[in-house]
Amino acid sequence: MINHYWISGSVILFPSRFYMWNVADADEIKPHTLEVMNFVKPRPDYLIIGTGSNAVPLEFSFKEHFRRMGITVDACPSFEACSTFNLCNEDGYNVACALLHPKISDESGNAPEGKSAPDNNEHKPSQTLIS
Repeated sequence: MINHYWISGSVILFPSRFYMWNVADADEIKPHTLEVMNFVKPRPDYLIIGTGSNAVPLEFSFKEHFRRMGITVDACPSFEACSTFNLCNEDGYNVACALLHPKISDESGNAPEGKSAPDNNEHKPSQTLIS
């Protein structure tokens, strides 16, 4: 849930906007899937990658790619990435977070009820908070 909207899919979050991210599994996370970092201004200083329910280590070359851009990268389970993003965002850090779509369901295997986000790829809330 992002700013009271249930988002169905992976997302890339920034302090004042978010974008849908066309990545479904941790093995699909490659630098080219995060090219938006080249175009967003100001470029984030810190990128947190939520890799799903388990921590998935990123290759050195992946982290080096973003280090050359001036972006520190950490990977952790998506739940931890959400918490870290919210804390950094509330403290005013220039942070971004790429989150794999969580595998959440109720007892019958259905996704929870909630609002859908508007149908475009860019959303600009005053401040992005995830839960």
